[in-house]
Amino acid sequence: MNGPYETELEAIKAARIWETQGQTMPSASLTMLIEACSDSGLRLGAYDTLTLEWLAGHDQPQRCAVVAGLIERAYEAGKAGR
Repeated sequence: MNGPYETELEAIKAARIWETQGQTMPSASLTMLIEACSDSGLRLGAYDTLTLEWLAGHDQPQRCAVVAGLIERAYEAGKAGR
């Protein structure tokens, strides 16, 4: 679910997984972003969270899926030493 995404449709499908878990947008988008950060071991500050809330509330869910995927993939690449 974390990409890489070659098309917008792939990202839309990833974002819809969160919707099917009973969450509504932008709540699902925010959860997706916060969980990506949390799973990657990032500690979020108040302004970090505010920015994620802005992104979740003012952008398309598929873009949040891409950002969450980037966070997750960067974390995995770091662990692998790439």
